[in-house]
Amino acid sequence: MRNQKTVFWINLIVSLALIVVGAFLVGFVGFNGDSTTSDTYVIEVRDMLRLTDDARDALQDYCTDELGDSCSVVSVKASESSATGATVLEFSVTADSMDELAAIADSLGSSIASASIDGVDATLITVSYHDSVNAPYYTYLWRTAIGLGAGLVLLFLYAAIRFKLSAGISALVAGAHDVLLTLALVAIFRIPAGVGLIGVATFSLLFSAFLNLFVFNKVREMRKTEATRDLPAGEMIRTAVRDNRMVILMTAIFAALCCVILGAVGLFIGLDLTWIMLAALLAVVVSACSSLFLSPSLYVVLKG
Repeated sequence: MRNQKTVFWINLIVSLALIVVGAFLVGFVGFNGDSTTSDTYVIEVRDMLRLTDDARDALQDYCTDELGDSCSVVSVKASESSATGATVLEFSVTADSMDELAAIADSLGSSIASASIDGVDATLITVSYHDSVNAPYYTYLWRTAIGLGAGLVLLFLYAAIRFKLSAGISALVAGAHDVLLTLALVAIFRIPAGVGLIGVATFSLLFSAFLNLFVFNKVREMRKTEATRDLPAGEMIRTAVRDNRMVILMTAIFAALCCVILGAVGLFIGLDLTWIMLAALLAVVVSACSSLFLSPSLYVVLKG
């Protein structure tokens, strides 16, 4: 019993220290934003008619080459207007100011007007520009907090009804701990984070609940068994953890491998995916440790 309480207090103190450091970083410098949270400049090239695929590709290649002389093209998005069917090309580019962006757009418009592009009527082309400003991270952070709060309440109610109040409180504290610690580590390690962090936080809560319910379900089964129903809470939870340790570890390893594989894929298709998977990997480690140490030791403390 004493060892379980010691484990709980050590876990709690270390976790709270890390969470405080992470909260300090978020409060003063914010998360380290990835490319999805960066404001961008956009030059829009629109044809009044729907272009064929070959003509659209020719126009895109021409604009990319022309823009490359005065700025860097970050990405290109091709679409069709839902109202008119017009072909629209959106070029995300680098620029120092809106004045510079305007000059680049004017130059591209003049160049297209005097060019000969297969399948494209230059008189039907318009070139415009605008900036794309992303919402600050705190606007989605609060929404995420509200959603996760509702999820924690549902987790508590489910665990408390199915496994009794002590298990409900333990699952609730573990879920909140795992989400907050994961976000704190993302901030501390300065892992680039954008709106994908919402998914990481949600995954952290769900994975934490999934692993913890393994243990509490075993405790529930032991209470129904005549040979184990009278065991002390400490002995019962230790047995439940021991019997489920391999399942928890194998589940965590599988989830970690998925994160690593997807993170490696991100090296080729976009680093934003790599950063999200790195944050998810932290969530896996935190949740696994929590389900093996923090949650069981808190359960013993609550049982007295």
